[in-house]
Amino acid sequence: MTKKEGREYLGRWRLVQKVQAAELRRMPVKEKLRQMDSCYRMAVGLGLIKTLVAAKRKGEKEVRLRWRRLKGLAS
Repeated sequence: MTKKEGREYLGRWRLVQKVQAAELRRMPVKEKLRQMDSCYRMAVGLGLIKTLVAAKRKGEKEVRLRWRRLKGLAS
């Protein structure tokens, strides 16, 4: 791919992004919520929600441990 072809390729994708953004702005809220619900249900079906919750809890525990260590150093 030449430099010119690369620029043309990126230009086409920028145009696609602009069209998609315009479509999203015009989409009714009800349709956006329906799509979001569909994504959520798929994530639940794939077991991703449990994984995310577990990762969040693990991250919170790590933050608490760091704070304990920092408080111990400051005392």
